Amino acid sequence: MNISFSKIILLALTLACSSQPILAKNKVWTIDKEKSRVQFITKRGPNTPAVGTFQNIKGAISYDGKNPETAQVNATIDTRTMSTGVNVRDEDVKSPRYLNCIKFPSASFCSQKIKKNKEGKYTITGEFNLHGVKKIVDLNMEMPKITGKTLSAVATTRLDQRDYKLNFKAMHPDGVIRIDDVILIKILIWAR
Repeated sequence: MNISFSKIILLALTLACSSQPILAKNKVWTIDKEKSRVQFITKRGPNTPAVGTFQNIKGAISYDGKNPETAQVNATIDTRTMSTGVNVRDEDVKSPRYLNCIKFPSASFCSQKIKKNKEGKYTITGEFNLHGVKKIVDLNMEMPKITGKTLSAVATTRLDQRDYKLNFKAMHPDGVIRIDDVILIKILIWAR
């Protein structure tokens, strides 16, 4: 049996943050940190979107390929990789004035339960830790796809930055730059 040390560590992390047992038939998929990303979209004015990404997503997904309700998800996001494509803005947002990536270099998510919703999609409920604050959040996801040796999944949610003690308005009290409090999050995961 050829199991890498990193897969053993990822499985241990998944077990540690899980509230439901992992079924023996579930395969442990390692998140591809090169391809996976978290996108955020908000407004920085009446009609002007602000878009950015986080990369270097690490973690594991335990999934049998058929029953999302039995899956487990554990992921860590490197907040230092945040990019909007404008270096000055990126450094400002990463600074202690907002994300404080020196003190909080990562965010994490650990699933607690997954259930099918009324639309035929899945709701992943789990603990999200950002900026030193832990909150229970729901991710909305379609059925994950397995192609060959690759699992792919897309999930979305909305986060209110105030829930995580973040306040972009405090960075720009003059109101010249405004960001909506609620931010749309889109998660694109590839795993092997």
